[in-house]
Formats: sequence, C-alpha cells, structure tokens
Amino acid sequence: MIVLAGGFSNSPYSQQAIKERFATRATIVVPPNPDIAVLAGAVHFCYDPQTRARRSRFTYGIDTAMRFEEGIDPESSRVSTADGDRCVDRFNVFATAGQSVPTDAEVCHVILPLFDDQKEIAFGVFATRNTEPRYVTDDGCDRLAEVTIDLGPVMRFDRKERGVRTFMKFGETEIKVRSELVQGGGEAATQVRFHSNYLSCTEICGVPDARVTVLAKENHQHHASTV
Repeated sequence: MIVLAGGFSNSPYSQQAIKERFATRATIVVPPNPDIAVLAGAVHFCYDPQTRARRSRFTYGIDTAMRFEEGIDPESSRVSTADGDRCVDRFNVFATAGQSVPTDAEVCHVILPLFDDQKEIAFGVFATRNTEPRYVTDDGCDRLAEVTIDLGPVMRFDRKERGVRTFMKFGETEIKVRSELVQGGGEAATQVRFHSNYLSCTEICGVPDARVTVLAKENHQHHASTV
C-alpha cells in the first residue's frame, strides 16, 4: 500500500504518475486533503507523542574490536591483545535498517577495554543503509558522533571488570545514546536524529556535562572489545 501525503501529493500529475507506475504492485491511497496530512500528523504527535514503534531507516551501531577471523578480516585491522587477536573497526549493530523497533526499547551492549593500562574507551556512533555491515569503514557508513568514557574511577579493578554498558534507546523522533561504567561512575550521552537528514556532529553532540569528542582520530589504545 502507498499512501500519498504532503503538498506535492495534491498534484493530479503526481497522483497519476504514481498510479501508472505502481498500480499493478500496490494499492494507491490518496487522502481527502493530502497536502495537510503532514501538518495533522505533527499536531497529533504533539498531543500524543507516544508512538508504539518505528521502522529504522538505517542500521545503527558502534565500532568495537571483535575476534579476528583469518582469511576474512584484513591484516591492517589486526590487533594483538591478552585475549587473542582482535579485528578493530568492526560494526557492532544495535538496530538494523528496516527493523521495527519499539519506542520504549533500550538496546544494551557491554564493551571492555582492550589493554590493562587503558584509561579510557572511545567509540564512534555509526549509521548505514546496509543491513549487514561488517566494518565501520565500509562504503556508506557515516560516523555521527564519538563518545569517550573515562575509566579512571575503575582502574583499580581487573581489566575484565572495567566494562562499559552502552545503551541505545529508539524513541519518538530521535535516538538516545548513553554509556555508563558497569562498576558505577560517570556517564556520557549524545543524541542522533532518527531520520536521513543528518545534522552536523556539532549539533547532535551538544549535551552539557558529558564528555563527548566529535570526529576524534582513531587510536587502537582507546578501542573497546565486545564481551
């Protein structure tokens, strides 16, 4: 089913062209006043912003280091750690393009520092139209922001106890990203628009009292590993 909405949907030429193109494959629905449908939806959203679910246009995730797979991962991405060889720049998926995501759902992944002397974890937030991205360096992957977590308060713990919970909440008109130390401590947060019109990173990362670095240069010493 195709529902026409918006100003141009009121054009007889537009309606006819769409019907000729898709009539054999879908039902074309033209509301009585398609030009004000968007306005009516915006007003309705203001009165009742609780949407049950959204269908994600993009695959969202963060970059982490995962187990290195011989013959698949490039040698340039190999990093040796106490837990074995890892492949950096892997795309850790939180939501997949086309997936219906409940607005109250909060996806959580736990990540760990790669090295014993690592004092912070930095990861980027990425989006792509690819439903099965492997690397954040793949064509079409866009970096939206980067979050840096200070591990200073938990450096007295063993490396594997210095985990960071990373949450993505898909609600209303934006994605909320936050991270917190498993052992308690500071939290960093940023917000990402939940549609294709990306804002500049300086706009989407404007969160007070949060340590957020925009487009920071990659450094293996700051990479995180999945649990």
